[in-house]
Amino acid sequence: MVLQKQASSIKARLLRINLLLLGVTSIVIVLVVNVAQKRLALNDAGRDAERILERHLAIL
Repeated sequence: MVLQKQASSIKARLLRINLLLLGVTSIVIVLVVNVAQKRLALNDAGRDAERILERHLAIL
């Protein structure tokens, strides 16, 4: 009986650890993708700004 209770306690502890790792990993993935998307958007905006500036200077 004691061994069965210890086994279920270990299973519950491992389940909690797995859920915690899943949650932390999910948050890290979201943050990494967020930073990557912001960098991409900044690069695109910079390219667009350069094109607009070149067009404006070409008109002058």
